[in-house]
Amino acid sequence: MNAREQMLTRIRGALGRSSKAAISDPPPVRLHLPLPDDRVAQFTAALQALAGTVTVAANPVAAKLAIDQIVAGRSFADRYHRDTCAAADFGINRADYALADTGSLVFLSESGESRLLSLLPPRHIAIVSKSKILSGLDELFTLVPQPAARSSSMVLVTGPSRTADIEMRLVRGVHGPGEIHVMIVEVVTP
Repeated sequence: MNAREQMLTRIRGALGRSSKAAISDPPPVRLHLPLPDDRVAQFTAALQALAGTVTVAANPVAAKLAIDQIVAGRSFADRYHRDTCAAADFGINRADYALADTGSLVFLSESGESRLLSLLPPRHIAIVSKSKILSGLDELFTLVPQPAARSSSMVLVTGPSRTADIEMRLVRGVHGPGEIHVMIVEVVTP
C-alpha cells in the first residue's frame, strides 16, 4: 500500500467508512435569500457606494420617462451598431440579472450580439426587472448553473469603469463607461 492509500485508509477509518462504501451526496447549500424589497435596497446601496445611480420605476412607462430625464436630449444607442455606439452619449440595454450584494449587473450574450452598448459609450443605462435582482453569485449559479450552455459569454459589470494605474490617481471611464445608471422596473408587463 502506497502513502496515498495509507492516508485515505486513515481518513476512511476516522469517518467510519470502508473503501467499498458509497460516497453520500453533499448536503444542500442553504442560501439566505433576502426579500425582493430588501434586494432593491441592498443593490442600490452597493451600486451607490461605487458611484453608480439607481432609479426605481413602477412600470415600463415610468421607466421610459425617467430614462428621458437622465438622457436629457443627449444622444443614445439602444441597437448594436459600432458607429452608433461610438458616437452616442449613452448606451441603453437590458441586464439579465443584478446582484444585490455587490451592485453588479449580469449580461448573458450570444456570439452574434455585441456588448458595445454597455462598454463603448461614456455613459450606460441598464434596465433590469425587480424580479431579476438576485442575492448574489450563489443564487445566480443556482439559476444558471452552466452559463456556457446558455450563452457565449457572461459579463459582470460592477460600477463605473475605474482604474488607479495612472500615478495612483482614480480615473473613471478608462475601460468602459464612467457613469452607470440602473433603472429597476418593479412591474414588467408582457
